[in-house]
Amino acid sequence: MRRIFQFSKTTFEAMPSEQQDKKCSELLKELYCCRGRTELKEEYDKLCSWMGISQITLDTEAIEQRFHEHMRRSGRSLAEHDFLNTMVVGDAADGGAWMGIHTYLDGLRSCHNVGSVLRTAEAFRIGPVHLSEDMMAQDHQQIQKTSMGTWSHVVTTHGIDMETLPRPWIAIETVSDATPYNEWIYPIPCTLVMGNEERGIRAAVLQRCDTVVTIPLTGCKNSLNVANAFAIVASEIASQQKR
Repeated sequence: MRRIFQFSKTTFEAMPSEQQDKKCSELLKELYCCRGRTELKEEYDKLCSWMGISQITLDTEAIEQRFHEHMRRSGRSLAEHDFLNTMVVGDAADGGAWMGIHTYLDGLRSCHNVGSVLRTAEAFRIGPVHLSEDMMAQDHQQIQKTSMGTWSHVVTTHGIDMETLPRPWIAIETVSDATPYNEWIYPIPCTLVMGNEERGIRAAVLQRCDTVVTIPLTGCKNSLNVANAFAIVASEIASQQKR
């Protein structure tokens, strides 16, 4: 058992209550993945006795409920990668064939957005994802966490020369004369270009693109989160390939 899950009573009781709950949630996350390891259950039972709370059984629902109770009491905000890792209906060890459509991310700042793009690219089997040189690389811990493990399945490059990417280059941007994303036929291969969360695609990059598509919106806000926009376009591309 890893040392991070082993405490003396004196050390554990000296922790603030929020820290105690944080440690318990981490131990339960490990236990959820490795329910056959009795030493983890024994360690958690020991912590329960020190905290004066009841022990739990090893069934899925009991672990989930207690995990989220500890997370809530610890005061930690819950990001998606904090959820208990489980194989949901439809998950498979190997996915289908890749479409061969490339995606170029131009200066994204948020590692959460990059990880979400990787997850969507893998879910629809879109193709490789390329990160501009001024972005964090794909080995950044937050990118890998947010991708929910899919980063290892997606071919990802950092700082690649755009001229090596297949044309046409299709910018996804909010400009007035752009084609609605669902009225454009996406050829294979091609390259999707997504821009920065603040300024969109850099003007120098946008000028080099062959066409621009946009997602028509009717709300007060005239833009979407970049990862959400990518998911919408990726879904349309996948739908076109099935027609």
